[in-house]
Amino acid sequence: MTVDSSHLHIAPALQKPMVVVGMATNPQLRALPQVDYSTVSAGLDCQFCSSACRRDAVHPPCGNIHPEELAKATKEKLDAYRGESVSALIPLYHPDPSRLKRCLNAVARQVDEIVLGLDGAAEYPEPKMPFSCKRVRSDQRLGFAKMMNLLARHSTGRYLLLLNDDVMLDRRCVRNIKKSMQEQTAVVGSLLRYPDGRIQHGGMLWRSDLDAFDHRDRFSRKPTIRRRCEMPTVTFAAALVRRVAFYSLRGFDERYDCYWEDVDFCVKARQAGWKVVYEPRATGIHEESQTSARLPTGLRGEMWEAGKRLYLSKWGRDA
Repeated sequence: MTVDSSHLHIAPALQKPMVVVGMATNPQLRALPQVDYSTVSAGLDCQFCSSACRRDAVHPPCGNIHPEELAKATKEKLDAYRGESVSALIPLYHPDPSRLKRCLNAVARQVDEIVLGLDGAAEYPEPKMPFSCKRVRSDQRLGFAKMMNLLARHSTGRYLLLLNDDVMLDRRCVRNIKKSMQEQTAVVGSLLRYPDGRIQHGGMLWRSDLDAFDHRDRFSRKPTIRRRCEMPTVTFAAALVRRVAFYSLRGFDERYDCYWEDVDFCVKARQAGWKVVYEPRATGIHEESQTSARLPTGLRGEMWEAGKRLYLSKWGRDA
């Protein structure tokens, strides 16, 4: 735990989870999104004034935080590394209310926490649910990489379930995917099908003819991989990530927007000695590209090409 002072400059370099006591200055100016930290503050209307306190220069009221709040925040941060809880992180961009409701209904009973992120200042439909969700809003569109880093920071689970709002998980998906989260495994991907039963994702491999990674068994009815196995990369439309791995790898590279960031993360994990695994017993339905379809015309292709250029500049074609 650290106050928002010189300690906060040092702590992120140690790659340790932090509880930051926010006082005169905003901790976000010093703690990067790729660092696992949460903030505790007095919640004053003059918070983050960045100047000498006009109320009491000797004992600024922004430092008056009850010890129980600090203890609670610290325990929550520690529990995120020693428990077995799962946080579902779902980024939203102009979400369809009925599709979002199906997604939430499918995942709610399988996880301990749901964190929703509205990317951009669009209207946010809030379907009535018998369970609560954390809500994180960005007034400007961040893209997948930045939004996922933000949602992870607001989560409390030891495992992070990265999930698109157009994915409906089968009722045993999280249980099966969690079983594959064995020692030194950073990421576990799932078997996803289109609504008509054809396979959308059955793992991913590099295809030299496409000069890109492609989903295995796409459009097939039967998967060629039937057992848990290591994989170069998997789609993050529905994938489980170990929290300690996520932050040891500094989260997502925020130069990516909405494509190739999952591939980049998997390569980065393998380069650091972590395992990336595909689990065909963890299944779900993926309607695919429902979010990116709402982007302005032409932007989707531009983002894909930009992501590919960045990936190749970092890793080449044989990573």
